Amino acid sequence: MSESNAPSAVIDTNVFVSGTINPHGRPRQVLRAWHEGRFKLILSDRQHAELITVFGRQRIIRQFRITLIELTELIARIAGIIPVVPSSSIPVSLRDPKDEHILAAALVGKADYLVTGDDDLLVHQGDPRLGALQIVTASQFLAMIEEQAQAKRDEEA
Repeated sequence: MSESNAPSAVIDTNVFVSGTINPHGRPRQVLRAWHEGRFKLILSDRQHAELITVFGRQRIIRQFRITLIELTELIARIAGIIPVVPSSSIPVSLRDPKDEHILAAALVGKADYLVTGDDDLLVHQGDPRLGALQIVTASQFLAMIEEQAQAKRDEEA
C-alpha cells in the first residue's frame, strides 16, 4: 500500500468514462470512492489529456446529460492531479498497444491497483513481472478498498 495509507490506483479510461456518464454501477462507485479520498488517483500524462478532451466534447455532454457543475468539478479534479510520465517500455506484451500507457503509468506511479474492465489488461492479473501491481475489475477494487477500510476501523477500535 502507498505511504499515505490510502491505496493508489490507475483507473482505466473505460471505467472513468462509464462512471461519469452512468449514475449507476461499479464504475460510478469507484469515482465516488476517489472523490471521498479513499484512494489516490494516478494518471499518465496521455490519459490526463485524453480525459480532459473527452469530457470537453459537446457531443458527450449532450448525449449523456452531464451538467455543467458535474463537468466543472470533474475537470477541476483531473486538472489537480499531477500526471506521471510513463516509461516507453513495460515488462509484458499487451494485445492492444493503446493500453500500454495505462499499464506504464501504474508501474511508474507505483500504483497498488490498475482498475479496468478491459480483458486485454485483466489477462495480466497476477503476472509476477508486474511486481505488486494488482490488475482488478471495478467490483474487485471496491471490495478491496472496503476491506482495507474495515481493517483500519478495526485497528482503531
